Amino acid sequence: MGRAVVEVRDITRRFAHGAAEPFTALDRVSFEVTESEFLAIVGPSGCGKSTLLHIVAGLKRPDGGAVLIGGRETTGTTPREMGYLFQEDTVLPWYSVERNIALGLEYRGVAPAEARTRVEWALGVSGLGEFRRSYPHQLSGGMRRRVALMMTLVVDPKILLMDEPFGALDTHTKTRLHASLLEIWEKTRQTIVFVTHDLMEAITLSDRIIIMSGRPGRVKAAYPIRIPRPRDVIKVKDSEEYLEDFREIWRILGEEFV
Repeated sequence: MGRAVVEVRDITRRFAHGAAEPFTALDRVSFEVTESEFLAIVGPSGCGKSTLLHIVAGLKRPDGGAVLIGGRETTGTTPREMGYLFQEDTVLPWYSVERNIALGLEYRGVAPAEARTRVEWALGVSGLGEFRRSYPHQLSGGMRRRVALMMTLVVDPKILLMDEPFGALDTHTKTRLHASLLEIWEKTRQTIVFVTHDLMEAITLSDRIIIMSGRPGRVKAAYPIRIPRPRDVIKVKDSEEYLEDFREIWRILGEEFV
């Protein structure tokens, strides 16, 4: 195991809705993510997966516990080395593909020559080169997701948080994006924390899976994926390792529905 770059320590989060009784969404959640690890988080609906990711990103504060990035506490703040890919489409409709991808570089003050080089890289690895002057309304949902991914990757985040980024896509488009994401990750090796409700997606992509309990969300298990890399996202589902991992994780998750 490499060094821990993300440490989640005893995170607790409570909510109150109007006159309703307050409830605990997350209860003393702890885990670590090592350098260059692809970690997925799965669990029943409402177990606090997205809330947990928001807390790691510094977008929400916990009621207890702390988040450490690279050994320093960052609870309630967003570290500069972190990128976030939301569930929602964050591509700006009034800008072209090329301009959308370049925005983060402009905001960070990257020199124009280097920015152009990075944008060309992003257009190339994503297969969006011929659509560089297209606008979001001219693209498919899958292509817009690729633009959003490149907007995040082009700023070279050391840690990438992804909140169900492919959830609304059809199976064919999702599979293509899985292949693209793995291809890029094999080259860049960011540390990734990936929240998903899709167990097949989690097994296909990740090195390890954190399995959450039903509300209040707790870490029920941490399961290492045994499938060797590099992975073919089509063929991997026929492997014995995949089938064994799926059966075991589904058994652990199934205990939450009894």
